[in-house]
Amino acid sequence: MCVFMADISQRQIPRVPGTAVFLTRTKQDVPPVMVWHLSHNRALHQRLLVLTADTESVPWVNDAGRLDPTEWRSGLRVVGHFTASIMCATLVAGTEHQT
Repeated sequence: MCVFMADISQRQIPRVPGTAVFLTRTKQDVPPVMVWHLSHNRALHQRLLVLTADTESVPWVNDAGRLDPTEWRSGLRVVGHFTASIMCATLVAGTEHQT
């Protein structure tokens, strides 16, 4: 990620105000969706947030270990650790509020 951000600075890619959120499966490196976004928009937001939802094969993930944030030059990468039961409950709760 640091190499990518250094390349952005060197190439003088415009940075627009605001925060961009990228959902991805990757836990390292540059998310492919961020590269796609940059190639199509030819700019990046000033603040970047990369989110990954990781489903654990355990019955419970404690609150202290649920979010794993890592700061880097222009943003934050957060890996959220969830169980399948929490993911299902969240999806069901979300659909209940939409009706």
